[in-house]
Amino acid sequence: DHVLSSYDNNCASVYLNEPFGSSTMLVTNTDLGDLADEVTKQLRSDPEFAAYLAGQLNLPGGTVFRSTVELVENDEDGAVEFKSTARYDLNLAVRSAEVETSVVKTIAAFLNTDGGTLLIGIGPDRDVVGLGFDYPHVKPANGDGFVNWLTGKLINAMNHTAATKVRARIEEYRGVEICRVDVAPSRTPVWAKTSKKDSAFFVRVNNSTHDVSLESDEAVDQYIADHWS
Repeated sequence: DHVLSSYDNNCASVYLNEPFGSSTMLVTNTDLGDLADEVTKQLRSDPEFAAYLAGQLNLPGGTVFRSTVELVENDEDGAVEFKSTARYDLNLAVRSAEVETSVVKTIAAFLNTDGGTLLIGIGPDRDVVGLGFDYPHVKPANGDGFVNWLTGKLINAMNHTAATKVRARIEEYRGVEICRVDVAPSRTPVWAKTSKKDSAFFVRVNNSTHDVSLESDEAVDQYIADHWS
């Protein structure tokens, strides 16, 4: 609005009374609307562009621009992961440290790679589980209690700085509550504590999470040097 009000139709500045340039084309509201539509379409169809724009705006990963419905429909990939639960083992019907560790691994891998989104309450086959199995194991037994537990878990497993790169919120999806966790790429390497190790280094490779520290210290050093060069 300021630009449009500062230049006449002949491109002369209201401040200088001089042409801004004979080839200048003023942008109208219609043009801006068309541009917004084109950008929106590209964000939804081009993950690389979405990740780039998210980085420019300091937002969590390129997936932040995609709806939960779109993420589920597109299945898991390098920036999207599904977890049925965060604390409860559906097969053993008990609370499980291994299940909790699985969530930490995914989030740490997103931090050490290019960011991404974890959907808790959506099964690997895109089946809708919800948070009903996890709620009895958090206090209070609701969405607030779940997010508070997850935040504390990430701080203890990694650190406060890493946890600030994570945004968790409760959403309703197909009639049940799930947790959407958007993760921004970290500017520094993030080591994570698991149920079996005091320190592990996870990265995202295609649609899976890998512990590079299992290979060798040299492999971790090489990744760090390459990724944060």
